[in-house]
This record gives sequence, C-alpha cells and structure tokens, in this order.
Amino acid sequence: AVASPSGRPRCEKHRGTIFIGTPDGNAILYSLEGVALPPKVDKRLQERVPCKKQHNQRVPVKNWLHERQRFDVRVELVDPEPSSPDAQGINLQGVGTLDLPPGLERDYRFSIYSYHETAALVRVSLTSQQTGEFMVVEVEVEFYAPQSLATIKMEAACRQQVRHKIAVANPLSKPARFIGMSSNPCIRFAQELEVPARSERTLELLFRPVEEGEGSADVTLKSDELGVYPYTVNWRATPAGLERALTM
Repeated sequence: AVASPSGRPRCEKHRGTIFIGTPDGNAILYSLEGVALPPKVDKRLQERVPCKKQHNQRVPVKNWLHERQRFDVRVELVDPEPSSPDAQGINLQGVGTLDLPPGLERDYRFSIYSYHETAALVRVSLTSQQTGEFMVVEVEVEFYAPQSLATIKMEAACRQQVRHKIAVANPLSKPARFIGMSSNPCIRFAQELEVPARSERTLELLFRPVEEGEGSADVTLKSDELGVYPYTVNWRATPAGLERALTM
C-alpha cells in the first residue's frame, strides 16, 4: 500500500515478513514494518505564457505496466492559495480521468488562464484505479503581459462612424472598472465601463476618420483590478461619400 496523493497514509503501518533459508539447513525470519510517507513530486515543469490568453499545458504520463491503466486525475492550484483574492483571477480546467495503453506515454492536458501578470503553481495528481499507485507533477507557470490580445480591423468613410464591440469579463468577487485609451484620436472607446462581480459586459470601440488614409493604432483597456488589455487596430479611411445637401 502507498500514501494517497492528499498526503495522508492509507494505514498507519504496513507489516510483512521475509523468510530466508540458509545452505546449512537453518532459516532466518525477519519481521518488517513500514509507514507510507506523503508523496514526493515526480516531475516539475516550467512554462512562461502571456496572461489573458488560454494556455493548454501538456503533462507527459507513462504507463509503467504492461496492461491498460485508467488514472483518476486531480488538478489543483497550490500557489496562490486557492481561497486568496489573487487566485480569483486564475481559471483551471482539466478532465478527471486518463486512459493509457500498456507501456505507452501520452500527454494529459489541462487549460489555465490568468487575468493578470502573476506566477502560479499547479499540481497534477494521477492515481491508478487498478493498483492505487500514483504520480505527482507540478507545473510552475509565469504569466507575462501580452503584446496584443487581438487585431481589430475597422474601415469607414471620412466623417462616418463605425463601431466594434469588445467583451470583457470580471471573475472577481468585486466590481472592476475599465478605462480606454487610444494612440489615434479618431479611435476611441464610447465610455468607461464598470463590470459587476463575476459578470461580463461589452464595450464599444468607435472609429470616425476625418481624412483618407490607413494605418495601425494601439488601443488599451486598463483596469486597476484586472490589469491591461492591449489591442491592435488596423484602420482604413475611404473618401467621403455624397452628403445630403442643405436647402435654404
């Protein structure tokens, strides 16, 4: 028997005997006692990924038996502490089982998403349904600020306005406020936005050119609670169409 992945021994002591026969016809009998200790980490992986983008993490797992095994899998956030405010901005998802053919290695995958720049430690525990044996893998993930979350295309005739909607989510237990900024004066956000706790809202990006041309601009949503959301806008302004004449 072995300790469970939670670190608690399944029984207090394990007992056994060894009988050894000697060439002179005598015998030696040994009594054995052992205690299963908390599990050690079999492997530690390191990843560096952008925040505000879902990351699919690979965890290689090898079946050490010559028969098919099914593993129960538990994926848990170790650091930051799951009940802490910092952990509210991190989402983890993974399936609860993994099947492995005899003697083969395959990847278990889980997804992780962080709303802000931070470091996280994830523990993956795999326990064989057949034997109770297990392995533990930890993944250190460093989240850095992304250069751009998406490229937005906007085209309008001069003195005409077009709109583009951007969805923002707030996973926190408190409201989050967003302020928009743009490197191009013809591109702006319609208004500031406050997203209630554990909700999602949309914010409109407006483009109203005053002269012909094309180019790119950097637009940013900034939240004190959830960090910076950078976007790239590829814009194009076409000649103004015929405007309605005013008759006096």
